[in-house]
Order: sequence, then C-alpha cells, then structure tokens
Amino acid sequence: MKDVIILPTYNERENIGNIVPMIFSVVPDIYILVADDNSPDGTADVVRELQKKYKRLDLISRPQKNGLGRAYINAFKHVLKDTDVRTVIMMDADLSHQPKYLPEMLKKSYDFSVVTGSRYVKGGETVGWETWRVILSFLGNFYCRNITGMPIMDCTAGFNVISTDLLRKIDFSNIDMSGYAFIMELKYNLHLAGGEFYEVPITFVNRVGGESKMSSHIISEGVVAPWKMRFKVQSEKIEEDVKKINCVGCLSKEKVFFGIKNNLPLYKCLGCGMLSLYELPESSSEVYDAEYFSGGSGGFGYVNYDEDKEPMRESFKKYLDLIKKVSGKSGKLFDVGAAT
Repeated sequence: MKDVIILPTYNERENIGNIVPMIFSVVPDIYILVADDNSPDGTADVVRELQKKYKRLDLISRPQKNGLGRAYINAFKHVLKDTDVRTVIMMDADLSHQPKYLPEMLKKSYDFSVVTGSRYVKGGETVGWETWRVILSFLGNFYCRNITGMPIMDCTAGFNVISTDLLRKIDFSNIDMSGYAFIMELKYNLHLAGGEFYEVPITFVNRVGGESKMSSHIISEGVVAPWKMRFKVQSEKIEEDVKKINCVGCLSKEKVFFGIKNNLPLYKCLGCGMLSLYELPESSSEVYDAEYFSGGSGGFGYVNYDEDKEPMRESFKKYLDLIKKVSGKSGKLFDVGAAT
C-alpha cells in the first residue's frame, strides 16, 4: 500500500528543490505529488528536473491559481483514483512542516484515521512568527474548536495524514471554502464522517523562502468559516428531516422553505399550500414574544383573546379533526397566526 504526500505549490521554486530530497531521505518509500498552480517562477520546471532522480515524484499542473482548497481537492481526486493508496499526507512545500515528523505521524496513522502535526498540544510550538500572528492563530483555533466541537487543538494545521478510506466518504462538491479556511472545513467534514483524530506535537517553523500567503481575506474568512460550517450542517440535517414528514393537510412530502418566523424555519406544502414549522417549539414564547400578547402596541399582535377564543377553539378543533382523519393519529396543532 502507498502513502502519498501532496505538496501544493505557487511560486515555491526556492523551496521545492530542498523539500523533496529531504522527504525522500527521511521516508524513502513515500510517494510525492506536487500540485502546482502554473507558478510563474518555474516551480514546475524544478520538479521535472527532480523527477529524473526520484521515480516516486509526480506532478500535476493547473492552468491558473485558484486557491489552496481547489488545489488540494484536485489533487485528492487524482490520488484517490489509485485504490492502492493507504493514506494521503497534506504538507506545505515551504519547509514549515519538517519531514522529520513523518515517520511518527505515519506510524500513528495505522491506529487513527486523521493524524495532525500540532502546534497546540504539549511539546508543540511555533518558531519565527510575529507575536500578533501567534496570538491570532491560537485564539482562532480556540474560536473554531468551540464553535464546531472538533476534538482537536489545532484545527487550522496543514500538516495531516488522512486515511483514504475516510477521505473517500467526503463529498468534495460540498466544500466551498478557500485558503486556510479550507483546512478547517475539511477537518470538520472528516470529523462528521467519523474520523478518529490524533495530534503529534511539532515545531512549526516560519517559511524559509518565498512569500507568505497570509492576507486580510484569509483572516476574515477564518472568522466566518466556523459558523458557516456549523449552520450548513444544521440546515442540511433539517432539510433532510423535513423531507421525511408528511403534510398534515394532504400527506404530501413535497415542501419548500417559505420563510423565518422568530428565527424558526417555515415550510410550505406544494400540495395544499399549508405552512408548518420545523421543529415544533417547546412553548409559544419561542414564536410569540411578550409584546404580541400585550395588545400590539406597534400596530400588530393579539388584542382581545377573550372575545375571539371561541371561534379560535372551533377553528383549532376543525384542524385537529382533519389531522386525525388524515393521519389516523391525534397530535398537536401549533398556530403560527394569519400574519405569517
């Protein structure tokens, strides 16, 4: 079985000629795939020269730069065509991920489906970064971990050994983030797919040559990414669950999202037009606030409950009888009001 390292590159001519020989000197049986984004500095030319010496070195080139995420996904798809590949290793080409950690990480990969080279477990550290960047990274990982619930300390680490059995469970078309947020989103999907994580402490060294890829866009994307990931999964689960529920009015399962009522999603049945909430709130206070029951000072709301409660009771009884007749079961009817 093969273990394949993916090295995404853009203008890494200075580093690629060093990192490839270093890797093969530490793990001679490894395979390396360089995924180059048509680097104008001639990175691909250096790789082609190295291929004359290293038969396990491969190169794929994309016509233009399109982000770290797209580069990795393109390389994943290329590697996963080979059913003899056991693990895929994500690794930076700028020497910040030192090859000396590969033997231990590969050893642990026989017991865990995701092994991460971590800066934030005991024994891990970062060397060569400005203080502000160290603080930003540490707090960013704390932030991501608490929002997503991922069971790892270093959510943004790009040094990872991933089982191909687990990687094949991921729907890459559902991953839409770029830059370093892509690494967070990939790990989150691996976590949801049942990945078992282990973190090996490493010393992360600031890039030796070339230009840093850090930008204000990458930072802002990292702030938004954990929330987007979490809400995407929640909405997908809700949509999947809603499809299984029959409309109480006509038994149709065909429904579409209609709108939001006090932060709760409303769905409209395509068969009869009935609106329904999902999920059913525990109490009316989740839909109606105190102002609604106070007389509608803003020009809306329920004004005189005593006067209208009898017609409402008759209306509710009618719908409850309909539900029982259609479904054969008694249940709850939650009124969202005509204003909806």
